[in-house]
Amino acid sequence: MELHDRIMAGIRTERLELDELWSFVGKKQKNVQRHEINAKGDQYVFIGMAGTQKAIISWGVG
Repeated sequence: MELHDRIMAGIRTERLELDELWSFVGKKQKNVQRHEINAKGDQYVFIGMAGTQKAIISWGVG
């Protein structure tokens, strides 16, 4: 993450594209039991990408 933050500093772009990717681990969220909540269920990756350069400016997992 530190390397990414150093390399991606000062990038100028006219268009920023935001997207999300959805997946599940083990089972879908509606089927997760209370004791499994930290290990299984829905997971998302959020991406902010420079439109013309196609460089990932920022990302997050949740």
